[in-house]
Amino acid sequence: MGMNIFLLQVMKHILFCLSLCAALLPCRAFSYDFSSDGVYYGIANAESDTVFVTFKDSSYVSYAGAVTVPDSVMFDGKVYSVAGVGDNAFRGCAALTSVHLPDGIAYIGDDAFRGCSALRKMVFPKNLETVGYNAFGGAGLDSLFLPSKVRILEPMAFMGNKNLKYAELPDSLKFIGDYAFMDCRSLKTLNIPEYIEIIGRSAFFNCYSWGEEAHIGIEIKRIGIYAFGNCFGIKRVYCAGEMYLPYCEERAFGDIVPVDKTLIVFPGMKKAYSRVPVWKDFKEIIEQK
Repeated sequence: MGMNIFLLQVMKHILFCLSLCAALLPCRAFSYDFSSDGVYYGIANAESDTVFVTFKDSSYVSYAGAVTVPDSVMFDGKVYSVAGVGDNAFRGCAALTSVHLPDGIAYIGDDAFRGCSALRKMVFPKNLETVGYNAFGGAGLDSLFLPSKVRILEPMAFMGNKNLKYAELPDSLKFIGDYAFMDCRSLKTLNIPEYIEIIGRSAFFNCYSWGEEAHIGIEIKRIGIYAFGNCFGIKRVYCAGEMYLPYCEERAFGDIVPVDKTLIVFPGMKKAYSRVPVWKDFKEIIEQK
């Protein structure tokens, strides 16, 4: 019952974020309302004083080189604040090398930087809360530092960033979506936030280069199938779940049984973990403070 209530709360939060984005984004396939200094903008609605960054036309490839987005922009005698990066805004801009976003941006939409293979580094806005579906899929990022307000990484958010070696995620993050870091094959260092609640399916699948340890915090409630599949570098998994045992879908740590890793749990918890599917499949379970 408790798990069902929790999942319902997560779904309500996701639906709220989607409805918020839907309210801000226009219902049209492409085009923009106006441009300024080489950046294209869409107006949220007729009564709004906010805009989002968008693209020029259905080819999507609207930007190259270094792009700076201001905090606010004037159009037709009215000042608009820039609140977000819309779906597909920079999609396929293979010549895009850097983007500076203002701190007022709260969301980065679906496919926003998908395929931006020359985009190596990015400073994320301080007020960012949500990174959309496939937002940086196949981008060229080599490091990642998400700000302290980010709560949700939607599915495939950073999938296929083959240059990504280092990622720092904030403790505010509660939800890592399915396939979020799948095929980030150069990823050596990533911290799983202390208060993460859900790690989605195949979230870190094929992260071959991950270091020897993975630390999973006390708030974890669910780990999806193949979440850590093919993470061959991980030798030790620290799981702080103590008040209740987190639910693992089958093969969360890969196909090989017994799991060729050591599970480290709090004192007094070994017996409980050794009775639960997936957790009991680790080759060794030890207790440690």
